[in-house]
Amino acid sequence: MPLKIFFLTILSLPCFSQADQVTMSFKISNGAGKRLVVSNFFNVKEERIIPNNGEIVISYPISKATFLDIKTDDHSQGLYFQPGLTYTILFDLSKRESGYQFTEKNGMINNYFESVNQIIQTFLFKNKKYYEWDTEEYPTGIQLLENMIDHERAYFIKTHSFSVDEQKLMAAETKALLLSFKMNHFLAFYHPYSSSKKQKDVPEYFKDIEKTMLFDSLLMEAFSNSYTMALIFYTNIAWGNELAKTTDINTVGKHNFLSLAYPVIKNKQVPESVREFLLYHLLTYSMAGYRAMPDDFDGHYLEFKKAYPVSEYTQLINPLIEKIKALHSKVPAADFEGKDIDGKIYRLSDFKGKLVYLDVWATWCAPCVKEFPSLIDLQKKFENNEKVAILSISLDNDPEKWKAFLKKNAAEIGHHLYLPNEELNKFTRAYSLKGAPYYMLIDPSGYMINANFDSPSSPGIEKKLNELLKNNNQEKDN
Repeated sequence: MPLKIFFLTILSLPCFSQADQVTMSFKISNGAGKRLVVSNFFNVKEERIIPNNGEIVISYPISKATFLDIKTDDHSQGLYFQPGLTYTILFDLSKRESGYQFTEKNGMINNYFESVNQIIQTFLFKNKKYYEWDTEEYPTGIQLLENMIDHERAYFIKTHSFSVDEQKLMAAETKALLLSFKMNHFLAFYHPYSSSKKQKDVPEYFKDIEKTMLFDSLLMEAFSNSYTMALIFYTNIAWGNELAKTTDINTVGKHNFLSLAYPVIKNKQVPESVREFLLYHLLTYSMAGYRAMPDDFDGHYLEFKKAYPVSEYTQLINPLIEKIKALHSKVPAADFEGKDIDGKIYRLSDFKGKLVYLDVWATWCAPCVKEFPSLIDLQKKFENNEKVAILSISLDNDPEKWKAFLKKNAAEIGHHLYLPNEELNKFTRAYSLKGAPYYMLIDPSGYMINANFDSPSSPGIEKKLNELLKNNNQEKDN
């Protein structure tokens, strides 16, 4: 599965004592009028518009050491904060590659995390993208990246004073980060539920990859972004591999995977905080992954709430339940607008009267990239059919990366749209998206037919679309 997006909601915050909050003093250059957002895993966010002098002070509620996401313009980074402390943070929006800079000793661990982020961006994305590596390149590339990060960590530890716990966190965060890359690659190209390749075709480097998972309560309780991603990938790999041994992979889906996987995770020997997260992910993935409510969802969710009566995860699960129900309640699909590669604006409502196949993807999503040639083929098949529109919606933050990918992959036909930040936020909220890829079908009247339709490479997709067109014509005739 691809990397995932967690969406943010503004909540009213009560007053907190100094010990239950962290104070961040920002000094931002070249950012007047732009947004600064601080958020946590549970969608609590503080948002400010950067003033002309660039100085902002934010007091954010935290009761324990935790990772928070700091976002300015298109630069986002998960950083580590402890309650009761004040951090001074410098950032120049004209030099985003330099990242956030912390000036006091208590922020040196974040300077390390930012340094690692810059190594990753340069190494994995500057030249040949990591998802373009072949089977031989991948182990060598990841090992080289790990060596570079280890060297950077050794330098920071030598030149700064870190506690034993901070050093453990730095090492564990690195391992989680690399695991998330490896597991995402495996899910995209070798997993039995996302690939036609057999287990015998899996390179030795990726075999039994789920057994390398790190179960770390320190990272979990701090809500490390890298670690939560690694856990999500681990869950998808572990249950998928197990089910593939005994079950036809074409029949496993929303009706039975939750009941098969839930007891396995419930009884797994892991820290309790990790188990709670894994079960939470399993519940949300059973909805978000399939865009529907599994038949056995209610029973398992009740079991989860009994086991964790004060779980914070329920505040994420409950809204998702309502959104999924709304997607299937025969209401019009939410309108949105985006620009094509030439800057022309299109709205979903422009395609009313046509059967709309909606492809949600991103250049950073390995499964999406894998599907792209099939999407182009599907667009060619319906290129001259005036009753069908195939819309490809990018979740990319950087329009230049999106444009470069389209040009490189000869995407001259079909409608490829990029949504600016505010429009993208509205789109992802309206369609209850947690990442990519997603494929949806909207009828000519503008109503959602299927919020979890087939991917472009699915066998028989062309036939299904033609049958839907035929049925729609028959309904009109009647």
